[in-house]
Amino acid sequence: MVLMFMGIGSTAAFVTLMTVAPDVSLIVRVLTDSFGLIWGYFLVFRAGRAGVFTSAEGIRVVNPFRTRRFFWEDIAGFDLGRWTLFPRTGYVYLRAGSRLHIFGIEGLDPRARPRNRRAEALIGELTALLGNVQRSRTESSPASQISG
Repeated sequence: MVLMFMGIGSTAAFVTLMTVAPDVSLIVRVLTDSFGLIWGYFLVFRAGRAGVFTSAEGIRVVNPFRTRRFFWEDIAGFDLGRWTLFPRTGYVYLRAGSRLHIFGIEGLDPRARPRNRRAEALIGELTALLGNVQRSRTESSPASQISG
């Protein structure tokens, strides 16, 4: 949500600045206004909507440049780890051995904000949901219904 407002605000400021600047040529104004609008679109519609969305079938990970879907059966777990400059960011670990960064789950540096545990809480919720789905599917499988 914050990124959406940043995108709207920065785009408006950028376009206004370049539109009213008296000594800038028309081509430069058009190019910079276009860049400002594209940057605003990116922040509002891609980065601002990043996150993990769950359903009965699995999850949808929306990152700024790519959206991926995974079935619950393909997921090994969730955790926080380091990603480039971000000290704590969410990851989904797949049974195939790979992992995917979750742009929408990022925690602040624990040294700067030690009581901010929102990222941990979100990863905990996803882990609990994964556990519930796996348990319910194990209990309803034909092999678990065989009595010996």
